[in-house]
Amino acid sequence: VGSSSDMYITAGTGGKSSTTITLTKNNDRLREGMFICDKFGNSVIPHLTKITRIQDDVVTLSNSVTVEDNTRLLAFNDNGSTTRR
Repeated sequence: VGSSSDMYITAGTGGKSSTTITLTKNNDRLREGMFICDKFGNSVIPHLTKITRIQDDVVTLSNSVTVEDNTRLLAFNDNGSTTRR
């Protein structure tokens, strides 16, 4: 993980397209505005998808994603080097 605020989380959508993911464990370090990605590429997460809301173990995202349950995802802050395509 590249920055001290970067973190891995485990979450999923049950393999269905959704704008929310469900965490397997709450994480109080997650913040709105953080980006979410699947470094291993097994999920469908559009480029530059961000956290827009956190309510207990449910995280709302800026785009619809498809993630199998119990998938390890990376949450990270924009350090100014995030690339726009």
